[in-house]
Amino acid sequence: MAKSRIYFPGVLWQFYDFARPILEPAVEVVVEPERVYSAEEIAEVFGGVEGALLTAFEKVPRAVIEAAPRLRALSKYGTGVEAIDLEAATEHGIPVTNTPGANSLGVAEHTVALILSVMRRVPQLDRMVRANRWNDARRIVGGDVEGSVLGLVGFGNIGQLVCRRAMALGMRVLAYDPYQSDETIAALGAEKVGDLDDLLEASDIVSLHMTVTAQTRGLFNAERFSHMKEGAFFVNTARATLVDQQALIDVLKARRLAAAALDVFEPEPLTSQSPLLELENLIITPHHAGTTARTRERTLKQAAANLVLMLNGKLPEIGLCNPAVRARFEARFGSAFKSR
Repeated sequence: MAKSRIYFPGVLWQFYDFARPILEPAVEVVVEPERVYSAEEIAEVFGGVEGALLTAFEKVPRAVIEAAPRLRALSKYGTGVEAIDLEAATEHGIPVTNTPGANSLGVAEHTVALILSVMRRVPQLDRMVRANRWNDARRIVGGDVEGSVLGLVGFGNIGQLVCRRAMALGMRVLAYDPYQSDETIAALGAEKVGDLDDLLEASDIVSLHMTVTAQTRGLFNAERFSHMKEGAFFVNTARATLVDQQALIDVLKARRLAAAALDVFEPEPLTSQSPLLELENLIITPHHAGTTARTRERTLKQAAANLVLMLNGKLPEIGLCNPAVRARFEARFGSAFKSR
């Protein structure tokens, strides 16, 4: 019997050897190394495959799903699935999985690196020294990490890993997460705050670690930023659409916030005309928080295994993003799988 065909994203080609032993015995891989497809091209490619491994660069709206009659499984590399129309996928019996926890450590470490960099003005100092402005750089006064108050908005796997590291640096940690118990937060030495604005008013630095929902999209707008301390710092390694970008630009230009650090943007990649590039008090990294060798390997292996499992008619125990698909998945593909 012919192998199922799957789309493998070109942006992950340099790490393909991690997935090769999992994929090649089971499927035929369609990939153009280093290439990022447009939305129109993705629709065309998906029309000829049974499964796809996705990154943040592939958008899968309803139109793409409806134009891909052979498609029966989507596996996301990473956790964010907001670029996939889960309702349409469910209607067509297509399970969508992600890789919860696989990149948590990498993102947490990158978050702490950004916190240290933005508070101690590391990029600014580096630029000034390279520009032969040694004495000017010496006048820059960094923030004190020990004793500072870190406000974590979201306290899941990544938030908890950041908390542990911040506590080791001597920071006081506040946590806002309606879905986490007081006991879970207290067990890590953090303090639960029931109102987000109270956390913002008390924090020297605010770091986002939440998913995008109808309630959280654009949560950090001009009104929300007005509750932050003047001279505070802001870090986002979660999702760009949690933040009103223009509102953030405004508070950084006005120096109401001392500085910010971002790893996520909408759209990606940033264009050369992005106003974010003009801000000297902003650190920018290219959606890179989960990019370490071990994180890449762990995440890609999990995503590849999820895809092969689904193409063999089974659903993973963790990582299923649209659980309502189960009945339709079995009804649409069950007989075909049982005959193999």
